[in-house]
Amino acid sequence: MLSTITLAALLLLPAQGTTLKFENVRSLYGFHGPVRTTQKFLPGDQLYLAFDIGGITIDQNGSATYTMALDVTDINGKSLQKVDARETKDFAPLGGTGLPGRAYVILGVDTPPGPYTLTFSATDKATGTKGTLVYKFEVLKLELGIVGAYTSHDPEGRSHAPSTGNVGTGIWLQFAVTGFKRDEAKKNQPDMHIEMEYLDESGKRTLPAAIKEDVTALDAEHPIVSKRMSVPFTRVGKFKVKILVTDNVAKNTTTLELPIVVNALEK
Repeated sequence: MLSTITLAALLLLPAQGTTLKFENVRSLYGFHGPVRTTQKFLPGDQLYLAFDIGGITIDQNGSATYTMALDVTDINGKSLQKVDARETKDFAPLGGTGLPGRAYVILGVDTPPGPYTLTFSATDKATGTKGTLVYKFEVLKLELGIVGAYTSHDPEGRSHAPSTGNVGTGIWLQFAVTGFKRDEAKKNQPDMHIEMEYLDESGKRTLPAAIKEDVTALDAEHPIVSKRMSVPFTRVGKFKVKILVTDNVAKNTTTLELPIVVNALEK
């Protein structure tokens, strides 16, 4: 089942109309990370959905009052987890031309494979204007994969961060590995090799060798191995963080690359 579904949204600007409109819908790595190129997810992964919304009324004091609701259904239309409509009030003093919103779903490791639908709805309390966003995604059969990748300001991963920043700052890359096999001949323990690399724009390593780690001991009740990488922004440029995982028991590998952009400080 879907173990956790949490609703999060921030609406910033009024745009009068008869219907709330959802545009620029994209799936991200984390709340502020790079865009994912697929609508397919492994069990244990996290779906972060970003979008722009127009139509919310902002009063003269910069306040917007609206309700939000979220529902995730399977191929048969059965609701697996639902967040009923809740009233929210936001302060939007800066204006602008877009209404950024966020919603996310955390998939349990026991989520059955198949197609799913996320339905996000909002209602403007001032006018009664409504809008609905429908996002279809697929959960794959559990196999070796890198899941739950996102960038954060802190090593514990409590504060999500963009994967772009100024030189002199830095971020942490949080990720997990799932779908690995265990060796029955070695007390049912995993045998994984993890390599983490920092690459420049041409694909060349910024360090002489990859950072390597072996995972050979893990409690039986843990189906996921969580890891993190420090990414200090020490020089300007475009980079990639690459993770390679080898499951020596299943003799299988998986990789993930995430882009990092470091900007110069403005003078």
